[in-house]
Amino acid sequence: MESLTIQTEQAQKALSQSQALTIASDEEYQVAAIYLKSFVEIKKNIMILTEPARKAKYAEYKVVQTQQKDYLRVGEKGERILRQKMGEWNRQQEMERQAALVDLQEQAEEQGIDKELVSIPKEPEPQGISYRKVMDFRLLDFSQVPDEWKVLDEAKVRLAAKARFGIPGIEYFEKSVAVVR
Repeated sequence: MESLTIQTEQAQKALSQSQALTIASDEEYQVAAIYLKSFVEIKKNIMILTEPARKAKYAEYKVVQTQQKDYLRVGEKGERILRQKMGEWNRQQEMERQAALVDLQEQAEEQGIDKELVSIPKEPEPQGISYRKVMDFRLLDFSQVPDEWKVLDEAKVRLAAKARFGIPGIEYFEKSVAVVR
């Protein structure tokens, strides 16, 4: 690194001389060319001197990045599992709430009460969690799926679900997906 310090000092000196230089003659033009060449040489030397350290740091970075990806895979898998379970729980609770609401509304009508006045409040969601509805699918009968859809591209099928484009042999359904705010 001592050599790097020397290169940096030379660059600073050449910079000061370059700033002070006025090109008003052929001789000064020749001096400017020498300074320019010296800057190119100094930059080349700095690259040569710093490259081993840069490569070593980059190798360390790649190791850490690989470890990070491995650690994140575990978290992503757990997140996916919990999102699915929470979404299913939320969907089940909403179905039960809707069934109870229908029963209460029927009872209200029997008693002459406007069913629109009857409601069941939703349980509050955990702080920072909300749900959005997304279309998904499950394969019911592969033999009914048109040939163009036989190589099942799940991304395309999901796009078709969002567009409400029916595909024989595939059932679309809505599911809740947990979203962290």
